[in-house]
Amino acid sequence: MARAKEANAWKLPFAIPTYQDKQHWHERQAKNSGHIWLRNVIAGLYRDSRRDH
Repeated sequence: MARAKEANAWKLPFAIPTYQDKQHWHERQAKNSGHIWLRNVIAGLYRDSRRDH
């Protein structure tokens, strides 16, 4: 959004702690193609956001 000039972004003047995000799903959904697609989309968004920093 900041690159599209729809919002401003500034670096914080202090450090924030890091944390690890995880995806969890029920075992019976592990092979569901819709769930696999959604998990991959979400994981890709996180990968892309980490590359921007």
